[in-house]
Amino acid sequence: MSLKVSVESNLYQLEALMDGTARQLPFALKNAINDTAKDFQRVETSQIMKVFTIRRRTFAKRAVKIKPFATKQKLEAKVSIDPPGGQARAD
Repeated sequence: MSLKVSVESNLYQLEALMDGTARQLPFALKNAINDTAKDFQRVETSQIMKVFTIRRRTFAKRAVKIKPFATKQKLEAKVSIDPPGGQARAD
């Protein structure tokens, strides 16, 4: 009785797939960070509307800002609350 075993591998295809995945990782992370920042911005704006009496709703909508957004080179985003018109109007 004889047993014949044959193994084939596609290491080149696997390597090409992994190379493409590694190049896409910063782009995917950037999108995930920016989407999370936008979600936080939306929730924070709605929380401001619930807690405070707001006469001009656009004021509250424009107060929660994302700056800067994440890039592939800098994977961080900052969400801040600034009054529309900048710090000059923050009395």
